[in-house]
Amino acid sequence: AGVPFDGVLGFSQGAEMVHTLALLKHQGDPRFRLNTFPRFVVSFSGAINPGHFESVSGGGPPRDCGLESYASGPTGEVIVPCLFVGDFVSDGWYSSQRFSQTKNLYADRIVVEHSQSHKVASLCHIQDMQSICKFRRFFSRFVRQR
Repeated sequence: AGVPFDGVLGFSQGAEMVHTLALLKHQGDPRFRLNTFPRFVVSFSGAINPGHFESVSGGGPPRDCGLESYASGPTGEVIVPCLFVGDFVSDGWYSSQRFSQTKNLYADRIVVEHSQSHKVASLCHIQDMQSICKFRRFFSRFVRQR
């Protein structure tokens, strides 16, 4: 029957969870079998939180989780389509490096930048037509015909 939704969207810490879900799916977590995972994820002003993969004892990420070296990570291996939207230069919460590391995890990603700091910018603040077309191109892939 599939899942009752098409995608998962998160802002800031919610986006951290979006990336955690995508990595767990990538790692083969049994909670996210093929037919029980959303078809796409959307990240507004958020990046992966390596703390989600650290052991309680402080010993670092569990072995074989794909984050043995967070700086390098499983570059381009996560196949869940992801739309990244954010101010990747002056977010004020996440560093440019952390955004870059997170974006590089995904094989199928579309990136839309804005200059509104750490917020979900309205489309009136994303005024270039190329960025608006990126939104349309991403979501049009998941429109279901009736």
